[in-house]
Amino acid sequence: MTELLNTALVLTPEASSKNLYFSFYVPNGCNRLTIEYAYSPKMLNDEQTVADYYTKGIEMYASSPEWTAEDIEKERGNTLSNLVTLSLDGPMGYVGAAHRHAPQQTHLIDGEQTTPGFEPVAVKPGLWRIGLNVHAVVTPICTATIIVKGE
Repeated sequence: MTELLNTALVLTPEASSKNLYFSFYVPNGCNRLTIEYAYSPKMLNDEQTVADYYTKGIEMYASSPEWTAEDIEKERGNTLSNLVTLSLDGPMGYVGAAHRHAPQQTHLIDGEQTTPGFEPVAVKPGLWRIGLNVHAVVTPICTATIIVKGE
């Protein structure tokens, strides 16, 4: 198995609602990709910071017809979650996405055994790209790692 990409990054709340892209090259003879992905921490447990986020949410959305301050308050909990998901493009275009909440994930791509959310495409040589979809970072920092291996 050959390592094709190994990257680590630090995300902050300013990265929320952004997409970050990481390219890697798949050589000839590679028939399978394994993508190992993780981010941490998952949860924000600081009650004051959680309360501050809810206050901001009420200020942003309470004037919309879909949400009232009462609706937001009903949804309130004592924790909030970071959410960073993953998508994949190959030389042939969009391959799929793993928009899951789990903070540690492993995905397989090959013509026969592919993780749900991804197309069962043959792995072709060329430039591939992983997109990190940073939906929300609510902790002061959130570390993420991506490792792609080919065989």
